[in-house]
Amino acid sequence: MSHALNGRLTVSIQQAALLLGVSRQTLYNQISAGCCLVPTFKLGGRRLVRVADLEALTRATLPTVDEKTTLPAGRRQR
Repeated sequence: MSHALNGRLTVSIQQAALLLGVSRQTLYNQISAGCCLVPTFKLGGRRLVRVADLEALTRATLPTVDEKTTLPAGRRQR
């Protein structure tokens, strides 16, 4: 993710929504409801998301593969 952001520390709600795979409005709805998975803050009139928080969220939610992971029945590893 950090390669696409070119060293930026923060991103807009629109950019965060794109990276999270949700709409801008969905992210704003989550913020309003107090159930947004990524913390946001206001700077001037803009609401921003820290890139570090986005990266932490994606690391926490991405599935990991380890030696104990097995393939579903009927599937072969290629």
